[in-house]
Amino acid sequence: MSRATPWHSRPVRGRQDGVVDLPVFVIDGGDVDVFPSAAEAEGHAEVYDIGGLLFIDADGRLLRASADGYRVRLMPTDEDRLDELRSRIEGFLLHTRPPLDPALAQDPAAAAAALLRRKVRRGPGIHRQVATEAEALEIAKQECVLRGLTWRDPMVRRGWRWWRIWTPGGQRGGNAIVYVARRDGTTKVRYYDR
Repeated sequence: MSRATPWHSRPVRGRQDGVVDLPVFVIDGGDVDVFPSAAEAEGHAEVYDIGGLLFIDADGRLLRASADGYRVRLMPTDEDRLDELRSRIEGFLLHTRPPLDPALAQDPAAAAAALLRRKVRRGPGIHRQVATEAEALEIAKQECVLRGLTWRDPMVRRGWRWWRIWTPGGQRGGNAIVYVARRDGTTKVRYYDR
């Protein structure tokens, strides 16, 4: 019994480079992950998750995921999802910490390169530990600007799990307190109007 060769190692008509090895975006709701190739994406995907994941290559081509025992196999389809990919990437880039330029979404290959550089620099996963006060302040400032809250004279306290940024500092009432998780940069905001 012969097995079909996976698409990422097959020559594609109309291309001079022979083997297609494009980055693959794996979309799970609002979360986006990227892998340098389909083979990498296959190696990281788990069979029981493939029903809830969307696989799209950097050219916008939808990839059909199927189970081969306990291994995931990706095969290209003729379905073009470039516009959907751009919109998903743009939404994701706005929420990365620190945020990346959403204009990168117009060129999925450039967005993939930026996300992969960040992934390599930070290790597994897109998020990283927020180690410095300056990073925590920048994240808190972005959160306040996003919510239309006053950003003036912040006070910072470093906790074991959270950075606590209080703005405007030295004032009673009208304060926003932004908690920035040291583990991954996620935020919680409390606002006190008295």
